[in-house]
Amino acid sequence: MSATAPSSPPKTEAICLRRGLSLYKQPKSAGRGSPNWYARAYLDVGGRKLHAKSTGTTDENLARQRAEEFRFDLEIQRRQLAGLLPVSADAAGAISRRFDRLADEWLDLKKREAGTEPRRLRGVKDAKQVLFARNGLARFFMKTDVATITTDKINAFLAFAVENSKHGRLAPGTQKRQLVVLREVLTFALDKRLISSLPRIPKIKQKDNPRPSFSKEEYRRLLLTAYLLERDARQRGDRDEAELWSEVRDFCEFMLASFLRPSEWADLRHSDVERDLGPNPHLKISLVKGKIKPRTAITMPEGVRAHERIVRRSGSDAGGRLFLSQYQNRDTALQIMRQAFNRLLDEAGLTHDRFGKKRIIYSLRHSALTFRILDGDNVNLVALARNAGTSVAMLQRFYLNDLQPSMMIGNLQSHRDGSDRRSRPGSR
Repeated sequence: MSATAPSSPPKTEAICLRRGLSLYKQPKSAGRGSPNWYARAYLDVGGRKLHAKSTGTTDENLARQRAEEFRFDLEIQRRQLAGLLPVSADAAGAISRRFDRLADEWLDLKKREAGTEPRRLRGVKDAKQVLFARNGLARFFMKTDVATITTDKINAFLAFAVENSKHGRLAPGTQKRQLVVLREVLTFALDKRLISSLPRIPKIKQKDNPRPSFSKEEYRRLLLTAYLLERDARQRGDRDEAELWSEVRDFCEFMLASFLRPSEWADLRHSDVERDLGPNPHLKISLVKGKIKPRTAITMPEGVRAHERIVRRSGSDAGGRLFLSQYQNRDTALQIMRQAFNRLLDEAGLTHDRFGKKRIIYSLRHSALTFRILDGDNVNLVALARNAGTSVAMLQRFYLNDLQPSMMIGNLQSHRDGSDRRSRPGSR
């Protein structure tokens, strides 16, 4: 397997329409970007100098026309705000209550509040996508006065979002994210006293969809397949691929032993890992960039063995990355590991579980938590949840959903003194 990083899509050259106004396209890649032209205008409107908006079309001539209309609207706003054009109090209020303007202001506030914190910046990026996607909130509501947004209009937006989605359908989780962003923008308007109350937000019924896991036999097959792929690569003299499969195998063991999320390993450095070889051997992992918040995770003993192999292979430089350290771009490292893991699943015949659900790297975390419940002696769920950076409720909803009573017979029939109650006289 070649471990080369995917090339970035070429950027589109901007088309200058006139000074301070241009058209451009976003870089297009799988699942990202847009085929439509975007208008970019430089004009000081209420203290904001750079403005960008999708023209909603791939036709260049139509995009040019819409860009000029966009620039004209901005110029009117600039003159009205500067007192160069008369504007009634009602008209000024309507401008300040426009959904698109409030969405921009809200995003700016979110970005300032996020500072340099990666998790919060990702939240800003996700919110921007929800707002400005081709089936997004800003595309539907546009210049709508937020004071006129009712529950009926919100339901109309949900229908619009489905009709304009890529496949003509939206997952309940996606619709919930759209409504969360809408509520936050409207709450922002409420805080600014631009509206007197929030409309009723429709409720989206969402069925929990626990991630598929591995059985113990399947997990052993996964590791064995990685070992065989490494061995075959060495026999062919392909050292790079052999090293990759060796690293993927250690990655699987490390992830299963540490309960980490797939988003939490890429930034780990050797300095974040402390080894304890006492009576209960474990690694103490400092997750500075945990998904929810920074935390310390304690691993199972198997994590120590995996870490020893990692150190032997890549050294123990404190500043070095734990996995795929040759990739400075950690998004690339995430993608390379995801591709390798998917190929490993395919080679092992484990791409789907018995219910037809597709396995992903997250399946290692699901399996780790499930195995701990099955193998542990009355494991404290609160301690396990905290160590994994989640809650007991989330364990029950998403990670332990496919635990069956038949898998925990010993635990179900156990007593505090460890005896079998059926042997006691008078038991029933």
